Parts: sequence; C-alpha cells; structure tokens
Amino acid sequence: MTSPNRATVWLRLPSGRCDPVEVDIDPPDTLAALTKWERVTGRTDLCVVTVCPAPPGAGPPNPVLGLPAIAGEPADSLLDHLTDEHGIGTDTGRFVLHAQGVSGLVKEHDLDHTENSADQLGHAHPSTW
Repeated sequence: MTSPNRATVWLRLPSGRCDPVEVDIDPPDTLAALTKWERVTGRTDLCVVTVCPAPPGAGPPNPVLGLPAIAGEPADSLLDHLTDEHGIGTDTGRFVLHAQGVSGLVKEHDLDHTENSADQLGHAHPSTW
C-alpha cells in the first residue's frame, strides 16, 4: 500500500535559503497555503512547494489555518493580534519578528491555534482562500 503524499510550502528568504512555513499539509491544500503566504508577504513569487510520500504511520495532514485581518503592514497587524487576542507580550512578539521575520509571527499564531481551541482563545479565523 502506498502512503499518502504530504506537501510542504517553503518561503524563499532574502538570504537565499528557504524556510518551511506549511508542513505536512494535504497536497490539494497547497493553493490555500500559497494564497495565505501571498497575503502575508504581498508577493506571488516567494513560495516553493514540494510533495513527498508521507512516512509510514503518519497521522492526518496538518490543516492550513486562517489569518487574522491584515490591514496595512502584515507584521504590525500580526503583532497587534498576537498581543491583543493571544496574550503574547509585545516584547516576545518583537523578539520573534526580529529573529524570524513575519513568517515567525504567522508560525507562532498557527501554533497557538493548533494548541488551543477557538473556545479557549475566544476567536477563530475561517480560511477565506
């Protein structure tokens, strides 16, 4: 029996290296993931998708999570949202932004939604792709 495939979306950084930003997603969800990252970066040419067989015994694919409303600069919108709605301190948010860029803020946001239900956080972000 063949294992199902999983996709990874990679974001090309100015340094030339690629950072995995959506990992082990269902290949049909790559369009949603690309749309999400185009919204975050404001560009359509920064992402690369790879598809590989899932390892034996792999669980279900990861979902592509929605984003909060982005008005103006994505980093500012994400920092405000993480501070106001997720209780992540401004200093921590700025540290993540400095260390990992806007992709780090999105990853922190997605991780918080993965670890906590919408009821615990008091909000959800439907995917609008």
